[in-house]
Amino acid sequence: MKNWLKIILILIVLGAAVGGGVAYFMFNKPHQDVIDTKPAFEYTANTLVSELAKDTAAFNLKTNGQVIQVSGPVRVVTPDNAGGATLLLEAGEYGLDDIRLQIDSAYMDGILTLPTGKIVTIKGIYTGHEYEDVLESWTVDLNRCVMMR
Repeated sequence: MKNWLKIILILIVLGAAVGGGVAYFMFNKPHQDVIDTKPAFEYTANTLVSELAKDTAAFNLKTNGQVIQVSGPVRVVTPDNAGGATLLLEAGEYGLDDIRLQIDSAYMDGILTLPTGKIVTIKGIYTGHEYEDVLESWTVDLNRCVMMR
């Protein structure tokens, strides 16, 4: 076999090994520990929605994938089929906006018994938002949330 063909085959094998190793480590990367992570930003429910509404693109660029902490009054708690729950915090000037918090089943202690209107502080990962044109309302999504004590 010619030398240049051997070199190309060796480079292909090395490239495949390195690519496979990177893919393996990325696939098996552990989840971020929300409990021990210091929040990058702290908001009340109203200030979070007003900052998002002011400049959506800048807000997304700054907070997407970041752990943020938000405080506000409970609107409703809905259990899900996986043992977790969705907690909505009331937000916005007229109370039409929501902060939707996905609570993992491991952190459900005291969540289902929260009364409507109780002010709580929750920490989670910002994953996006929705805007509803008819009611002109925002819904902000945080996942893997834990309630702060």
